[in-house]
Amino acid sequence: MRLSIQEASQKLGVTEHTIRRRLRNGELHGEQIPRPQGFTWVVVVDDNDAGDQPTHVDSHVVS
Repeated sequence: MRLSIQEASQKLGVTEHTIRRRLRNGELHGEQIPRPQGFTWVVVVDDNDAGDQPTHVDSHVVS
């Protein structure tokens, strides 16, 4: 599935900044598409990827 950064962030439950970082680090597959104003990222996400990655670690423990 090919998604914009915004769509990928919603599908994976993380911020757009996290999507960009994962693209930069090679953790997500994506392509830069040339546009008149520069480039736009298209993120390639498998349907199985949604929910596979932790989105939040709760360090607050209630006893």
